[in-house]
Amino acid sequence: MRIVAATVFSGFLLGAWCAGAQTAEIAAFSLVGKWAVSAPAPNGQTMTTELTLMPNMNFSGSSSVKGRLFWTFSGTWEVKGDEVIWHYENSSLPLPESAKVDADQIVSVDGETLVLISKINGKQYAYSRAK
Repeated sequence: MRIVAATVFSGFLLGAWCAGAQTAEIAAFSLVGKWAVSAPAPNGQTMTTELTLMPNMNFSGSSSVKGRLFWTFSGTWEVKGDEVIWHYENSSLPLPESAKVDADQIVSVDGETLVLISKINGKQYAYSRAK
């Protein structure tokens, strides 16, 4: 999911620090693709985030509530151990400098599901591979 610097962005997009990834070193290519997750936003409404991780290590995504787009973002990503590190280069919402780099713990990844724990809020998010 700074995926994010305030509660608005609440850890929907990717954060990390719990132990337990499926392996100590996750292969970046296993994360490449289109992913989506829906989770409660701080205001109680459902927020949907769509994320595309490209093989050239760029990413782009968007978040919406009730079908209304409120945030688009893009940048570069990398995998270090059991974490995915996000380097935000573009954001439709202002990000403080401290939020331009974020990390999420990779709990597991397979052909259908990517499970991340947000460093921002400590919550776990299960992204489904978009078809």
